[in-house]
This record gives sequence, structure tokens and C-alpha cells, in this order.
Amino acid sequence: MDEHQLFKTTLAATMNELELAFCLKDEQKTARESFLFKKDVFAVLTTGYGKSLIYQLAPLVAKRMGLSENPLVFVVSPLIALMEDQLKEAKKLGLSALQLGEPEQEQIRSGQCQIAFGSPESWLLKKKWRDMLANKVYRDNLIGIVVDEVHLIYKWGKTDKGDKAFRECFSKLGELRSIVKQGTPVLALTATADLHSKAIVKKQLHLENATQVIVSPNRTNIRLGLTRVSAYTLD
Repeated sequence: MDEHQLFKTTLAATMNELELAFCLKDEQKTARESFLFKKDVFAVLTTGYGKSLIYQLAPLVAKRMGLSENPLVFVVSPLIALMEDQLKEAKKLGLSALQLGEPEQEQIRSGQCQIAFGSPESWLLKKKWRDMLANKVYRDNLIGIVVDEVHLIYKWGKTDKGDKAFRECFSKLGELRSIVKQGTPVLALTATADLHSKAIVKKQLHLENATQVIVSPNRTNIRLGLTRVSAYTLD
């Protein structure tokens, strides 16, 4: 059985086991397959498309495929409220998901979770978490880095006028590659990114050879029209 067929079979078995009452979209499958086979992924998927499911199911599929005994991913997320929502969704799927700074810190350090959430500042500026990413547990079991809302690298991490950036760590997320095991893939997720933003993100995260999964935000059932009217007709 080749890699592609193995992935399809394993994903289907995982979905059946979880008894999920929906079908995954082709873009979700493509992104997850590339990610699991150690390829960087840059996914621009519209709001509500199910971006989080790409990495939420990754540890379950990876374990069933035999890619790691205790597969885990860590997620860089910009806001505590967003992390809390993602934690709830992950736990609904039966996943062990934790947030940096919670009481269960030892569980995170020892790799006893499948998904670990944290801010850019936590992952980059706190020595205990940087050291954790370089320890044997994470070098053996980390299957990938997820950067959620990746357009904020450009929005919050950069400034055009030499002023201090709002959150400078967003522009330094590429450093994470030098901490984790070489070859660890990055999954970059966003719902919005123009050409300029994409170029900056690719450069900062070194995604030059990434698999790109892009869904147009255009809605075929919505149209914007312009009609010229006389000023005298306006009340």
C-alpha cells in the first residue's frame, strides 16, 4: 500500500471511530496528508471552513499510521480566548489538549498531551518551553508546528515606519524551526492573506516549498452592484 492509500484508509478509519457526522473537504484532506508526510503547508481557507480539524485529527491519524508512538503537535495561537475555544473543540473529539500556563504543566513537558497551545511570546521567550521543544520527548514525538492566524505575522509583527511592532514575536516565529528537530513541518493557517501578506509569511516561516491549499473567499451567491442615481432622488 502506497503512502497516499495508507493515509486515505487510516483517515477513514479514524473518522468512523470518532463517529463524526460530516465529511471532510478535499482541501482539508490535502493539507493534512502533506503535513503528516513532513511537508510544510500554507492553507488559506475561509472562515468556517474547518481549518482547526486539519491539525486536530493529525495526532490520531499519525498514531494509527504508526508514524509516532505518542504523536503531538504544538499550536501557536494569538489570543487566549481563541485558544480556549480550540481547547474545547479538541476535547470534544476526545483529544488530550492543554494550554501553556495551565496547572498541568508537567503533562505538557513530558509529552502527555496530543495538542499544546501557546502564544508566540510563550513559545519563543520563555526558556522552559524552548528547552522543552528541544528535549528528547518532543524530538521523538512532535509531528508538526501549527501557526494559526498566520497573517498576524504581517499585521502585528511588522511595522513600516521603524516603530515598535505591536507583538514583535510574530515576526520571529521562524526561529521555532531552529529549536525543534530538523525536518519538522509547519502548518500555517489563515482565512485571509493577500499576495503581499503571503510573500511575507513564506519568507518569515521559510515556506518556499510548502504545499499551498487555497480556497477563494468569493461567494457565488453574493453579488455587489453599482447603480448611478440622481442626487435629487435621495431623501
